[in-house]
Amino acid sequence: MTKKLDKNFHDMDSFYKELIEEHMDPNRPKSMEGDIVDVLLRIKENGTTSFELTFDHIKALKRCSVNGYEIGGGSTVYINAWAIARDPATWEHADEFLPESFLESDLDPRGQTPELIPFGFGRRGCPGIGMAMAEVELALANVVYKFDWGLPVGMKEEDIDFEVLPGITMHKKNDLRLLAKLVIA
Repeated sequence: MTKKLDKNFHDMDSFYKELIEEHMDPNRPKSMEGDIVDVLLRIKENGTTSFELTFDHIKALKRCSVNGYEIGGGSTVYINAWAIARDPATWEHADEFLPESFLESDLDPRGQTPELIPFGFGRRGCPGIGMAMAEVELALANVVYKFDWGLPVGMKEEDIDFEVLPGITMHKKNDLRLLAKLVIA
C-alpha cells in the first residue's frame, strides 16, 4: 500500500510541476490566463507575502508551514474574507462603510481581485456570478425606479447607522429605516 501511495504522490507531484511549467510559459494562449495558479505565481514573483512562497506551496501537496501554522498536504484551507475586507493594511478606513471608495476603484468584485472576493476567486469562483450580478442589479433598479425614497420625519442623513454585525454574511447592526412612496406614472 505504501508503494502505491508513494507512486500516487509522485504522479500528482509531476502533474502539478507540469501544470506550473505550463503556466510559466510566456507563449501560452491568453485564454488560459487568470486562474489561481497564475495568481500564486505572481505572488511568488512579487514576494508580497510575509513568508517565502515556494512551488510546493503552489502545488499544495506536501505539508507546509505558513506564518508558523502547520498545514497538512491535501488540506482544505478556507479564506477569512471578513478579515481581509477589514484589514487596515489593505483598506484605508477598513471599519467604515464607504461605498464611494469603490466608485473609482480598479477592484473587480467578480473574482479577479484577491482583496475583494465575495464570489470566491479565480477558477474556483462561483459559476453563477454573472447571473447573480445581473439579477441583483435588475432587482435593485426596479425597487429604486418604482419608489420615491425619503427618511422618516425628524431623521437626518447623519443619523443613519452603518454599523454591521460580525459574521459570514453582512447584517446591519440596526435596521435601515426609509420611507418608500409609490411612484404613479
